[in-house]
Amino acid sequence: MGAGLRGVFLSEVSPVWLEERMFISTIAIVVRALARGIRVQAPRSEESESTSVTRSPGKSKPAMTLLGLLHLLWSESRLSTWYPAMEGKRNSGIVNYALLQAAERVAASRMKLSEVLLLAAQKDSKGAVRNQAIVKSAITRDLRLVAISPLARYNPERHSGDISRLPLAGPFGMPMLNLPPAVWVTAARRFERELSAWKRGSRVIAIAQVTPRKGESFSQADVVELALMQVSERWIPVDSDYEGVIEAKLHAAGRSFDKPLRYDADESEVFPDFWLLDTGKDYPLEVFGMSTPAYLERKAVKTAWYNREYGGAGWWSWNAAADPKGKNIPPFPAKS
Repeated sequence: MGAGLRGVFLSEVSPVWLEERMFISTIAIVVRALARGIRVQAPRSEESESTSVTRSPGKSKPAMTLLGLLHLLWSESRLSTWYPAMEGKRNSGIVNYALLQAAERVAASRMKLSEVLLLAAQKDSKGAVRNQAIVKSAITRDLRLVAISPLARYNPERHSGDISRLPLAGPFGMPMLNLPPAVWVTAARRFERELSAWKRGSRVIAIAQVTPRKGESFSQADVVELALMQVSERWIPVDSDYEGVIEAKLHAAGRSFDKPLRYDADESEVFPDFWLLDTGKDYPLEVFGMSTPAYLERKAVKTAWYNREYGGAGWWSWNAAADPKGKNIPPFPAKS
């Protein structure tokens, strides 16, 4: 975890592995701030807590973003990690179970995140019943909800142009999620790459903070914020199509690897695109995917950092900008 992340959480966790190799912990993680509080009408003390995290006199860290929260849950669920033994075992049910277990350990606005978390569910399933109960409780307690689900399969006829309702896969038990134009425009601007991937058929995870409506004849809620994250067939997050190529090659080669997630870390912090976990030591993998002057300047900084920390032979890279078709991808280092 990068140094910039430690100021966001009051505690970190130690892992215990289950047979399914899902990550659990008995130590709570306290999210000190979300951009919009969980409580619709938060007390003054909680409102001030929900806007910033004090780091030092005169300085504050912006509240945790929804994407940062999704990164936290994905990392704590160990969904950013892949081992060959997981082949055929990671499906939507396992993913939802892992996310719910992680949410049980995350506290926000003085409550467990699981108390307001909606997850993708099939019709007439236990998950749908759970979603309904969470919605009912939130309306009674005047709470906002957090919904996490893959986007529904892209349909040009239904999803072109402005979208008035958030299209989720497995929305059963959730309220109808009304998507205000301003929220959609903001999300489309921030997550243009993820939306393009969705339109091409890739799996994209949505996390939305929503406010339930009261007194409606049927359950509805208004989306107040939306973030998106592309994942592979194995539910591993990827930040570009080039990363997707490497993730697929790692899987095909039977490698064990992890995708480090940035949470809300400063862009100046160095995060490899992947870590290899089967070489006997930390082994970073980096994909260089652009050739703009600013990117090349950043590339030089990262290259110098990797060489200093790991030595010239202690890290791997692919210059995808010069090899966009992937014909000259270097071989991965050998397993230990």
